[in-house]
Amino acid sequence: MISMDKYFIGIDIGTQGARVILSDQNGNAIAEEQKGFALTELTRQQQSPSDWWQACELCLQTLLEATSIEIKKSIVAIGVTSTSGTVIPLDVNGLPLHDALMYSDQRSASVAKKCSLAAAKAGAKFTAFGSSTGLAKMVWFADQYPELNKKVDKWVHAADYITGKITGSFKYTDYTNCFKSGYDLVRKEWPDYLFNELGLKRACMLEVVPSGKVIGYIDTNLAQSLKIGNEVEVVAGITDGCASQIAAGATALGQWNTTIGTTMVIKGVSSILVQDEKGRIYSHLHPSGYWMPGGASNTGADWVTSDFASELKLLNELAANLIPSAHLSYPLIQKGERFPFIAPQATGFEEPNLNKEERYTANMQGVAYIERYAYDLIEHLS
Repeated sequence: MISMDKYFIGIDIGTQGARVILSDQNGNAIAEEQKGFALTELTRQQQSPSDWWQACELCLQTLLEATSIEIKKSIVAIGVTSTSGTVIPLDVNGLPLHDALMYSDQRSASVAKKCSLAAAKAGAKFTAFGSSTGLAKMVWFADQYPELNKKVDKWVHAADYITGKITGSFKYTDYTNCFKSGYDLVRKEWPDYLFNELGLKRACMLEVVPSGKVIGYIDTNLAQSLKIGNEVEVVAGITDGCASQIAAGATALGQWNTTIGTTMVIKGVSSILVQDEKGRIYSHLHPSGYWMPGGASNTGADWVTSDFASELKLLNELAANLIPSAHLSYPLIQKGERFPFIAPQATGFEEPNLNKEERYTANMQGVAYIERYAYDLIEHLS
């Protein structure tokens, strides 16, 4: 007998790995798989989309091989989340012309100001296109690789790429992913200044739809390989920050959420469009017409993974007795900060001669300070 329950597959492409989860219609996790990516200075700048897809396929195969036939027949939809601001140039055959330009890649800082000035001149609501935005990266790529840029057929975001590999068509993006690529969420259009002032090609921009909208079905060959039905729907993706906010339940007016991964993302729901001329805070479009203001700090928990992962349980117990700490730390591993302040040249710091538990405690407290600073800024602007 076929199950009357419905099941869903979620895929996340993060900075440090690909994750796949199978859940039921009540949001209960049935199974999950993940495959990590090496985190280096190079992979903070660019990563191979082909490696992403291979990791996704491996996770899907492993997960579904251990799933009953009854449940596999009841899978109805697949959705994808990914980092915000990561973009990939594709050729006419849907093949990457270059590695994905990661949100954390600072090389586009040289053209970010040009993007912001063009947006301001055009009267755009959002003008703070820093180096973490897709728009700055697309313009930078065109400047750095003019011949390769001529071959670009489509610019896609990380979630769009995986969604396209699943459906076999790179046609759609969603409101959350396109925002940092210059899409006007108020007028719901790709504005003219992207093409007239910044030199991008209109034909390279994807059609924009709401997250969760059905945009196709799983490719027949992929469905056969995974041994699931080819009637499984594929929906438009969403950024990881917005997905985390929704998953945490912060979906009603006045609700807020902090999610700490490689970065720290703070988002909430507001009835007004919260504007920040410095670009520290930006607002996504809520499915019900509200706004979802927030920001993302480069200070998250990647320092935990790199320095403390093997002793995490013990360090948490020790830190509980050392808080509050008199030691100051700003545990920023990469260069540059974007929220709650913008400083492209910012570097992390910690006091010298601390033992391991003192360092860990000071770093944790440093993240808490950044979070408090962020909420104070949000309250001030809204």
